[in-house]
Order: sequence, then structure tokens, then C-alpha cells
Amino acid sequence: MVKPTLGGNGPSIKLFHYGAQIQGSVRRHSYWTDFESLKKDDISRITGQPAIYFKFRTVVIVNHAKIDTYFKNVGTAMKPGLPAANEYRNKDEVSSAFLDALPMP
Repeated sequence: MVKPTLGGNGPSIKLFHYGAQIQGSVRRHSYWTDFESLKKDDISRITGQPAIYFKFRTVVIVNHAKIDTYFKNVGTAMKPGLPAANEYRNKDEVSSAFLDALPMP
């Protein structure tokens, strides 16, 4: 099932939340990134969190023109051998209606 785009239709961006399985909505000020990977070691390097924490990759698709309504860009992570990744914090809870979760290998 395809989840709706947060902020409505239009050009969009995918943001990823790595961690435990999310039940319900994502709490305010949670960590999000535009870095996409299923490799726990790469995610650990880009986020600074231990790889053991990464059980699920949760995705939200956000209308690019309205990203500032829902998320605050808090920086850019740059690690050798990995592409630069923008880091975000959500301003309000993100409903599970917009989330798609995938177990990490």
C-alpha cells in the first residue's frame, strides 16, 4: 500500500527514521535524515548512534515545498566514503498514516 504524501501532492522528498519499530505516531523532535541505506554500519556512521539500535527503517514522503512546515533542517552530516546527508527534526508528531516501516536486515 502506498502511503499518502505529507503536505499533499507535488515534488517530494523521502525522509528516514532509523531505530525501533514505531507504534502509532512519531514523537516531536525525532531524528530524520535523507540518507537512505539498509547497512547498519553506514547508518551508524551518519547518525552517530550504535548500529545495535537499528531494528526498523521508517519512511515518510514529504511535499518538498512544505517540508519547512513539518520539519526543521538541523544540519548536514558528512562522513568519509558516504554522501552528505541532511538531518531533520519533526516539528509535530507524524501520524502513522504517513509512515511506512521496513525491518532492517
